[in-house]
Amino acid sequence: MRRLWEKQHPDANILVMLDARWETTKQRRPGIGYGPERLDDQRQRLVLARESCDLYLPTDDLTVDEVRQRVLAFIHEWKERP
Repeated sequence: MRRLWEKQHPDANILVMLDARWETTKQRRPGIGYGPERLDDQRQRLVLARESCDLYLPTDDLTVDEVRQRVLAFIHEWKERP
């Protein structure tokens, strides 16, 4: 069975996985309609994605702009590989 990211983006060359702790998620989205159990469940379903990703980036201590900069820097470095 093909993995979700392969099904939805068959021509993708890079898999980036962003992550955040529950406390960070709740702070960023105060009106979130689910609890930490759902986030834990999502993490379990994405174990293979985390193992397969090219860049795993915990975002707890980063701003949106810092996340963007790090992802773009990674993509630039990836493109420069022989």
